[in-house]
Amino acid sequence: MKNIKFKNHFLSALAIVFFLLLAIGSDDTDTSTTNLNASVSFTGTQFVIKNNDSFNYNNAKLEINGKYVLKGYNLAAGETYKVGMLQFADDDGNRFNMMIKPQKFTIWCDLREGKNGFYYAEWK
Repeated sequence: MKNIKFKNHFLSALAIVFFLLLAIGSDDTDTSTTNLNASVSFTGTQFVIKNNDSFNYNNAKLEINGKYVLKGYNLAAGETYKVGMLQFADDDGNRFNMMIKPQKFTIWCDLREGKNGFYYAEWK
């Protein structure tokens, strides 16, 4: 009886080790994040966003100050876009406006082959 319990515990432990090694070994580098070569400036009413990369930024999420968001933008390689500040809104529907100073700007986007792209700018 002790021999059967030992075998069951041994097989259970072996199965756990096997699945842990499988999980560790399946670290998928294809879903890594790529730093984007973008530039963003603010004119006082518009954000000027340039994709300086040779690939498109698809389904981009543009975010100001970690709060005001514009989703679903596609930014073609080498192109420059002017986006009005009033297009950005927070979760409550409040629009970004002249009374708010832009301090941080991020871009999250989908890239080819399942990768994601990220850009971050900060102004004083």
